[in-house]
Formats: sequence, structure tokens, C-alpha cells
Amino acid sequence: MREDNSQQPYSPGEERRPSLLDADPGATRGAVARPSLLDFSRVSATRENLPNPSLFDAADEEWTREPSAHVAQGYDDPIRRASPATPPVPLPGGAPAPLVQSPQASLENTAPSAQATAFVSPFAGAEPRAPRKPLSPVAKHRIRLWSIIAGSAIVLVIAGVVGVGVLNSTRGPQVVAEEYLAHLAAGNASAAARIIDPGVPNDQRLLLSDDALAAADARLVVRSVELVQRSDTGATVLATMSVDGEQFSFVFDAVSGEREFLVLDTWRLTNPMIVPLSVGATVSDSVALGDIEVPVTAGDTTLYAYPGVYSFSGTPNEYLESSPASTRIVAASDEYSQSFVDIEEAPSPALSEFILAQAQAEATACATVPTNLNEICPYSVQATNLSVLQLKSLPEGFDDLTTSSFQTTEAVITIQSEASSFYAPPARDVEFSLSGTIDFVDGQPVIDFGSGSWY
Repeated sequence: MREDNSQQPYSPGEERRPSLLDADPGATRGAVARPSLLDFSRVSATRENLPNPSLFDAADEEWTREPSAHVAQGYDDPIRRASPATPPVPLPGGAPAPLVQSPQASLENTAPSAQATAFVSPFAGAEPRAPRKPLSPVAKHRIRLWSIIAGSAIVLVIAGVVGVGVLNSTRGPQVVAEEYLAHLAAGNASAAARIIDPGVPNDQRLLLSDDALAAADARLVVRSVELVQRSDTGATVLATMSVDGEQFSFVFDAVSGEREFLVLDTWRLTNPMIVPLSVGATVSDSVALGDIEVPVTAGDTTLYAYPGVYSFSGTPNEYLESSPASTRIVAASDEYSQSFVDIEEAPSPALSEFILAQAQAEATACATVPTNLNEICPYSVQATNLSVLQLKSLPEGFDDLTTSSFQTTEAVITIQSEASSFYAPPARDVEFSLSGTIDFVDGQPVIDFGSGSWY
């Protein structure tokens, strides 16, 4: 049974807790004090005297069901709308009951201190937030999975940036120059040509080969490679080397190429380190560098070679003698570099014997009819009225002999013209030497006797 507190009297000036009926709709919305149980009990005591008691029940039920709505929107009291003032209800014993005033009148009679203590909700004007649903295991798994993927992607990006930088530091222009020189120092000319093509005709590339570098007496030694200047499109590299103790420097020019895989730098050298070499021989149409036969035409032939020390020799020939010729090739950038090598050849004893035998045969022919009329024979021998034509001596050697010409020692032929009715000439000796030129065809000497020489 609910306790009836409606018999507790109070004066209008007494300080008390604001009741539901004290709320004023005209006041600021949201500043409505929640009624106390004491206020509801007092109102219950006058329920029977209300013009429409059902409105009271409706207000009580509405407050109980949705109190937050009244806090947010302001409390609208149907009882206050029904009557501005409620008549007093007699108390037991005939004592008058305290007057239940309208909300407006009650607010006017309330002390300022009571109005100041009215409850103001912090959620006034805001709709209540629905409670958050807990994540399902599948959702949690997805969050963890995407977090791992995102973290891994970030790590991969950072690692990729760092890795690209490291890779590009090993692909700079000075690295390309170092690789090029390393191949040449190792005798790998074909690999060096793949880095930078020599850019000369094929018939001048004979010495730009692995075999030529293998036959070299000395190859280059790399001392240092330095990057002098670099831009986005070009670079300059200075290399210091030595060949057989002779030091020299060479400046490489490099240009940037298309990036590989969109991020990796590429560089290309533009000036090969090659030197023109003029090769010649006295007679032969070829010389030898190790096992390489180097053709020589028109006396001298211009080829190209990498820096090094090379020794050439004449091609083997029984009729010629030659001494090896060595040349040191360097490629200094600050001066025009060109090297020369010339193989000097001399007649061998076999060539001397070959020419002498033919000269003696010609001298014999000059002492024989009718070959005594040959052009190479002395003019006095070329006669048809000789009573005496006799070979007295043959040439025994040479007054001059080279790889291209010769002159023999003297031959002697005794002649005597036929006697006439008036005169009988005496016999006399004709001395002459044979001379001519020597050509070599396919390594074999070809002799051409010129006119004889006599006195």
C-alpha cells in the first residue's frame, strides 16, 4: 500500500524539491526537472478531484514508459493543460488539505534557490545512442587479415625503395666503365664489345678479339676509375691505367638509357678505348700475331687494337728472314694515339741460292747458240758470226741482293768473230753480271731478269 504524503502541509515560501507539476512548458526546453515520488503521491491524493482523472493516468504511464523522450523534448503535462488550479481535497478530521496549484503558479511561488537547483539533463536535445554490437569472429578475422596485408604492403614498399637505391648504386656509369676495363684486363674482348661496340669496319677488327688479347705480351692494368661528373642524361668517368709500366688516363663519356623495370638505371659508354695501328711488312702480304695471320695490303694496313703490348713477326717463309717487331699501344685521351709496326724481312739463303741458280742458267744460255741472242745477254754476245762462243765463268754470288732485287757477280764468256779475207780478230772475254727484280706470289719468289750489265 502506497504511503500517502499528501497530508504534509507546506507553505508557499517553503523551500522544497520541484515537482512534476512545477514544470513550465514556456520555460527553456530541456530544463525540466524530473518529478519525485513525493510529488506523484501528492498528486495522487487529488486524483479524484481532477476534472479528467484519466489524463493523470496517461501522464504517469507516458513518463514511466519513455522518460528519456521527456528529458530530450521537454515534459508536456496533460494535467496542467486540464486545469490551471486544483481544488483542495479535505483531509481526515476535516482539516483542509494544501492547495495543489497549477505548474505556473507553483513556479511563481517557488523560492529562487529552488529554481536554481532544477535538474538539467546532459542529454537534452540528443537522441539516445543505440548500443554497439560486438564484432563477429569473421569480422575480427577480416580486420586482422587486412591489417597484416596493409602492414606487409608498407614494408614491401619501403624495402623496394631501399632495394632500388642499392641496385642503382651498382649500375652507375663508373660501374659500367669498371666492368668494361675488367673485361679488357682479363683478355675478354668479346664481352667488352658487348658493353660498347668498337664502331669500326669488320676488316679492321681483327685485333679486337679474344685471340689478339691472348697473344699480347702485356695487357692493361686498371689503377682507378672515378666519376667526374653526372647529370640525369650524361656522365664523365676518368680511368687511370698502365701498360707495361707506362701509365695513362682515358676519359669515358656515358649517356643514360631507358630504365629497366621502370626503376633501374641503365648507362651506356659512347667512346670505345681503341687505338689505330698501322701494320706493314717489307715483302710479305701478311704478318703474324701469335697464331693470327694479319693480312697486309699495299705495304701498310690500318687496324684497331686495345691497349697492350703486341709482338708481330713475318709469316713463315723459307725464302725470307725476319725479326719480330714489338709495339706498345696506349690510349691517352689528351693526345692523338696511333701506333706503328713494320716487319723488316731479308732474303734467306734459300732465296739467294734460288736466284743464283737461275742467273747461272741465264749466263750459260748466253754462251749457247741460239739463246745467245736473248735480250739479257751482252750485246757483243748477241751475234751470229762468232767463230768462238764459250762460257768461261759463271757468277758465284751477288753484289747486291734484297727481297725485291738482285745483281750477281760477273760471268765471263769468250767470243771471237769470224775472220775475213783481210782481217782475223782475236778472241776476247766478255764480262757481265745479271740483275733483276723479285716478286713474291703466294709466298713464292718470281724472278724477272732485266737487261744484262757488261763492259
